[in-house]
Amino acid sequence: MKKLMPYIKPYMWIMIATLALKFFATTAELMIPRLMQTIIDTTVPAVKNGASMSQVYMMGGVMLLFAVFALVCHIISNRLGAYSGGKVTQKLRYDLFEKLGKLSARQMDKLTTSSAVSRLTSDTYNFNQLLTRIQRIGIRGPILLIGGIIMMLSMDLQLSLVLIGLLPIISITVILVTRRTVPLFGKAQEIQDDIVRVCQENITGIRVIKALSKTEYEKERFHKVNNEHSATSQKAAMINNITSPITSITMNLGLTLVVVAGAFRVNSGAIESGVIVAFLQYFTKILMATMGITRIFIMWSKGEASAKRIA
Repeated sequence: MKKLMPYIKPYMWIMIATLALKFFATTAELMIPRLMQTIIDTTVPAVKNGASMSQVYMMGGVMLLFAVFALVCHIISNRLGAYSGGKVTQKLRYDLFEKLGKLSARQMDKLTTSSAVSRLTSDTYNFNQLLTRIQRIGIRGPILLIGGIIMMLSMDLQLSLVLIGLLPIISITVILVTRRTVPLFGKAQEIQDDIVRVCQENITGIRVIKALSKTEYEKERFHKVNNEHSATSQKAAMINNITSPITSITMNLGLTLVVVAGAFRVNSGAIESGVIVAFLQYFTKILMATMGITRIFIMWSKGEASAKRIA
């Protein structure tokens, strides 16, 4: 990945602006549940005691402003991320094509044409997806996760411990899955080179194959390499897909525990009902963040394998 940094540096300021906009947008998102909690626990009781309804309208307007601000920042940052990722990949693909054109016949035979085609297409595409996903989710996910935990801790420490106790399960799952899938994705890319090679040989030598009645033999060759690629990709996908149900089950279990524990604390007078509403929203945001971070690790596995091949 370090060898590809020179392609990223010319667009570093655009990426920094993208990450800054994501930071501001995500921070605005985190303020909305807290404002709702304030409305439920403070503003509405004050209105019941004779205060003006203008306070409710004002707080609702502030929430709307935060929501619109976050939406605009997300739209701009996503467009900037797509632009910078596309430009980096365009330059990378151009230089890779130029480098392949300068290889000697012996070097090309060693690399193989099929491997060169895979590097120019699927590997550069995976790298592009990695850059784009990091700029879209790579900053938003951690901020939602860390910021959500901080906001929950500021409202009620005991309920926050439910979430903190569940995070190690998710973290260990993601780490183990990532370590297992990186080699599998690299192997799948190598097998894809063989698929391209077999197809290319069949296309260029179709007349010879038909003349020598080797059609069934070539079908068997393709069937073998295709099944191998399918098995490897399926194994990597199955391991990757473990993270989503484990994360979802863990977070929903925590959500249930928060509702149950929060009901007892509301009845005892330790907290207000608005805290529970805010906690549920923060839990939902944290669940989305953990799912996004999981997808980033999956894309990182593919991108890392592709980056090694391109470099």
